[in-house]
Amino acid sequence: MSHASTSDIRNLVLTVVISMLFLFAWHHFVDAPRIQKTQEAAATYSHTVSSSETETPNPNAKPEIIDRDRALLSQPQRVKINTQQLHGSISLKGLRIDDLTLATYKQTLEHDAKEVELLSPSPTSRSYFIDLGWVSTTPGIQLPGKDTVWQSNSNELTATNPVKLTWANPQGVAFEVTISIDDHYLFSIERKVINHSQTSLSIQSFSAINRTHDSYNPALAPHTRDTSSIMYEGPLGVLSNKLEEFPYEDIMEKKSIQYLNAKGWVGFDDKYWLTALIPSQQDTVNARFNYAHRNGRERYQADLTWPEHTIAPNQQYQDSSHIFTGAKKVKLLDQYGLQYNIPLFDRAVDFGRLYFLTKPIFLLLQYFYSEINNFGLCILLLTVVVKLVLFPIANKSYETMSHMKQVQPKLAALKEKHKTDKMALNKAVAELYKKEKLNPAFGCLGMLIQLPIAFALYKVLYVAIEMRHAPFYGWITDLSAPDPTSIFNLFGLIPWTPPLFMQIGAWPLIFSLTMYVQQLLQPTPSDPIQANMMKILPLFLLFVFATLPSGLVIYFVWSNLLSIIQQKYISHRVEKKVNKIHATHSKKHA
Repeated sequence: MSHASTSDIRNLVLTVVISMLFLFAWHHFVDAPRIQKTQEAAATYSHTVSSSETETPNPNAKPEIIDRDRALLSQPQRVKINTQQLHGSISLKGLRIDDLTLATYKQTLEHDAKEVELLSPSPTSRSYFIDLGWVSTTPGIQLPGKDTVWQSNSNELTATNPVKLTWANPQGVAFEVTISIDDHYLFSIERKVINHSQTSLSIQSFSAINRTHDSYNPALAPHTRDTSSIMYEGPLGVLSNKLEEFPYEDIMEKKSIQYLNAKGWVGFDDKYWLTALIPSQQDTVNARFNYAHRNGRERYQADLTWPEHTIAPNQQYQDSSHIFTGAKKVKLLDQYGLQYNIPLFDRAVDFGRLYFLTKPIFLLLQYFYSEINNFGLCILLLTVVVKLVLFPIANKSYETMSHMKQVQPKLAALKEKHKTDKMALNKAVAELYKKEKLNPAFGCLGMLIQLPIAFALYKVLYVAIEMRHAPFYGWITDLSAPDPTSIFNLFGLIPWTPPLFMQIGAWPLIFSLTMYVQQLLQPTPSDPIQANMMKILPLFLLFVFATLPSGLVIYFVWSNLLSIIQQKYISHRVEKKVNKIHATHSKKHA
């Protein structure tokens, strides 16, 4: 292979590596702070599937925002939700699921930390709730609305005690909603309309998830997805067996995105949590994502509307659906997908375009976790397994790189000899590679093959909920958070908290050191510019990795250490092999 083609491959590898590093850096230094600033969700009220809403929008008005406890106390007519996984309540006024916390997930690591608040009432700063109701084209029919107070047959919803909510209008039409919940995060909704009036009634059921964001500045739009984002957070759905993601900016720009006569599910996706509306997969529904700037606040909605049904006098109509609202545990999502025929439900976890790699890697990691019950140790074990799988490729790559390092002096001599004749240099380099039985492409191609797997591992460790608040050893109490130590306060010895850009912990420093050692074991790029870039790469990555979850940094440190051991062993073996070949050649010439 010619010297030129080898250089091209090296340039390609370097370009890919630098591009990935740029994406990671952009995400953590630009996207992550922006997302953090705009993550505050705020209130909306809506039965907005109906076109008969009477509120007059006022973009300049500023609604009163109250705290969550006060909002709940202001609506005392509630049915309590109490299971092993969920706590909260359903508002009987307006039939709204607007109070839900995750019993097994805490907001912080503090002993008395509050449960993660997933759904919250309308007047709060983190407004996020679910409406259930009906719309009708029949003139004069009175339907339950946002001010309707429902009657309940029970004060508490548990996994063994469903509740039935009822309301009847003066025209003789009765509405019933039966809500049950399983041991995890799935609500089952059974709706029934009984027509005791003397006229036929045309009616449609709807379900809507409402979420409002206070920041109206498009530059701070929340949870966007673009080419620099590591994962997606925002409105999404599976419609016609295809995962569709609808960034907030897209909905804001288009105001409304609709899918008619669809099957599947829709919802709002966060890094670890999901709220989704799931119709019976025998039903065909209309799905819609809406945006409105109303009363000074940004309002987003995902809703489903069932087909219109005509109910004759003394007849009834009913439909069934599910609502998922909870933690995105892949095993549970897979279980629901199989049990209720929910298409691509596990894709709520953003495994990305490398799904064929990321999902199996996650399942393996999950198996290790079930056996070891320490996520940090699972990461180390997973790294070993990946290294073993890639051993033949990595072995050949490191062997080639070690051999390349051995012939560096000869390459330098050839460059000096033919510095004014590029064609002669290429010919001499090709003859040297042939004599040394060396193919530099194996070193570069080996790296290219390993890059997708490395990125898949990165992706898995970034999105896995099992890493959230998972402790390791020493000062790492949360593998999903950056290393809390900093070299600038001597890792806690000085009672001073450095600013965010100076938070460079021990694990990122260890990573940077291991990367530097790895570079010493590899041949120096012939291009001086490339060589200088590679020298500053460990320092550049030090600042990038300081912002990454510590679990990811630990993975890369452990991976680097294993690679160093492998490279050292191969370098020693190649050196002996090359010396033996040279000794043989010397004897022949003697």
